[in-house]
Amino acid sequence: MRYRKVVRMLLAAGCFYVIAVANDRLALHVLCWTTVSLTLISLSLARLATTGLAVRRLAAPTRLQAGDPLPLRLELANRGSFTKRGLLLVETVDNETQGQTTARTVLVSLLPGEGRLPIEVPGQPAQRGRVLLGPVKVRAGDPLGLYERVVVVDRARHELLVRPRVVALPWLTPAAGAAEGGQRRARVPDGMELRAVREYQQGDDLRRVDWRTTAHTGRLHIREHDDPGAARGLVVVDLHGPPPEATESLVCAAASAAARLVEMGLEVAVVGHEGVLREAEVPAGGDAGPLLDLLAEVLGTGEVSAAALLGSLAQRLNRAAVVVVVTAAEEEEDLTAELRRWSRHGKDVWRVAARADAWEALRVGSAGGVQAVEPPDGVVACSG
Repeated sequence: MRYRKVVRMLLAAGCFYVIAVANDRLALHVLCWTTVSLTLISLSLARLATTGLAVRRLAAPTRLQAGDPLPLRLELANRGSFTKRGLLLVETVDNETQGQTTARTVLVSLLPGEGRLPIEVPGQPAQRGRVLLGPVKVRAGDPLGLYERVVVVDRARHELLVRPRVVALPWLTPAAGAAEGGQRRARVPDGMELRAVREYQQGDDLRRVDWRTTAHTGRLHIREHDDPGAARGLVVVDLHGPPPEATESLVCAAASAAARLVEMGLEVAVVGHEGVLREAEVPAGGDAGPLLDLLAEVLGTGEVSAAALLGSLAQRLNRAAVVVVVTAAEEEEDLTAELRRWSRHGKDVWRVAARADAWEALRVGSAGGVQAVEPPDGVVACSG
């Protein structure tokens, strides 16, 4: 609000009044009361311009991929009978993961009385992380520009998760044995151990519904079992202080590798350490969504190195047929030795080195050799 202009106008009116009384000048009396009248009229018009407004958020996505436009979809309603002019709509965009807060503005030049105006703007490319949209405010002023009023028309906040960008990796192909294991039927054999009961996600096999939990909670739940014969993929993300300029590339590489292994029909887990062990897992034939949701919120502030993390994941590594380690650190002897050790145990081991705007994927052999991948140099840009 432009309080300063209003205060100055009132101070000027007061000065005119004092001078008018001291000198008994009619012209100064008129000037004084004219100034006061203009100020009050400006306040009234600005208040009238923001009275009776309401905003309704139109259908908004709950998931986006980094780089996709962040849409602004609102409907502005004028419940009053007076036409509104020159309204500035302001929506706050708060990315909690990146620690950034911005504002998006739309100018509404005319809104008739009792009218509704749908507003749809593509918006800027979304950044990875958990994003809160709102509140929505309206700014309006008087025709003279003396007074501006800001009103919150919608305090509700819409939560949106922006997943990392996924790049196609046709060259990341697990060994033949691993691929065969992942193509098994979704049916769970009798007598297998129950691993977990979780809420239903789109794409889950309805034959695995846990009816007891579903009846108890009122929401559809799925039973997850351990299949010792199913092929598994493990993506280990090195969150041990990557350079800030390489963090998004690191997360992009991990997301792309996880999505590729899911596409191959493997049971896939993503593991990282950031103060606590962060992990997500999807069954064979499932959807990569939970893995991407986990990677959407990582910060790259871990204190456990990739080699140390691998050393603590012996049980998972024993079960995995394909192991992909994504790191932004320079080649380390401890990590290289750990990767060679698991390669000697018959694992298909990959090391992905993230760079500022790209990354390089190498298949590790038991003797430390590297198998060529496509494209020949192995470099893939996450922005392209």
